[in-house]
Amino acid sequence: MTNMDIIIEAIEQAGFSPLTPNEEDAGAFEAEGLRFGWEAKDGEAVFYTSLGVLPQHPSTELCERLLEADCLGIGTGGGHIGLYGPTRTLLYSFRTRVDGVDVPRLADMLADFVGRAPAFIRETTEFSAAQSDEGATPFSGAMLWV
Repeated sequence: MTNMDIIIEAIEQAGFSPLTPNEEDAGAFEAEGLRFGWEAKDGEAVFYTSLGVLPQHPSTELCERLLEADCLGIGTGGGHIGLYGPTRTLLYSFRTRVDGVDVPRLADMLADFVGRAPAFIRETTEFSAAQSDEGATPFSGAMLWV
């Protein structure tokens, strides 16, 4: 079973709708009314979604909340919040090994990850609403592997 097969099976087992992979090692799925992307490489996979656009001059409260949630991954359930600079898109992501993880375990991890995303989006939107009239835009670009 390939990494892509494991990922797609886990997405389906979690009750989400996989979209046609756009490459052999990348794709997307829909859950909770949101679009999530994924990429797999060298036995690892990263899953991600957009939290919206960071305002040009974000409030201290927004920055502190994002940093607090991201601290050691505790407030994000092991995921991370980061900024994709070229578009100022805030991303919520989760990285895990795929080789050696069984499908039910990965499905549980994805369900937890997806379950946290709407709250982060709401918080980001609330903190950003007074600062910007830019709407949240989905992030559909490929992640950069470092």
